[in-house]
This record gives sequence, C-alpha cells and structure tokens, in this order.
Amino acid sequence: MKFFTDKFLEDVAVEITAGADMLETQYQALADCLEKLSDKDRDLIQRRYLSESSVKSVASQVGRSVDAVYKALNRIREALFECVDRTLSAEDRR
Repeated sequence: MKFFTDKFLEDVAVEITAGADMLETQYQALADCLEKLSDKDRDLIQRRYLSESSVKSVASQVGRSVDAVYKALNRIREALFECVDRTLSAEDRR
C-alpha cells in the first residue's frame, strides 16, 4: 500500500535539500561573523558556549560581574545576528 505519490516524495526531498543548503549557508555566515568579532568578544563567546560554562563561571574567569557578562553576551549575540542577517541578505541579492 502506497501512502504518498512519487511527486510528493520528490517535492519533500527537494525541500530537505534546500533546507540543508540554507543551514550550511547560515553556518558559514555565522563562522565569518565570529571571525570579525574582537578578540575579547570572541573569547567571551567561546568561554560561554564552547566550554558550556555558566555565565557565573565566565564572570568569575574574566573578573567581571555576572550582570556585566550577561549584558556583554547579549550585545555580542545581537551583533552576530545583525552580521549574519546582513551577510545572508547580501547573498540573496547576488
């Protein structure tokens, strides 16, 4: 018994492939934007996300208050989002 038509399955496969391509494009844009960060900002991001440390732990490591680290991470995340958005928009115009 066949639940889906060949056309439907083909369409789904095309969508999955397009989604995978978009994820790769987004990943590359994020990697490029991370490289553009200052060393200090990149270090903070790496301490928080690559080592999966808590904000409290990162604050202790860098000698800053927890609130200051939260604010800095939020600012960096916003900058990364804007950079990735600009990068993807520029690629869409090509």
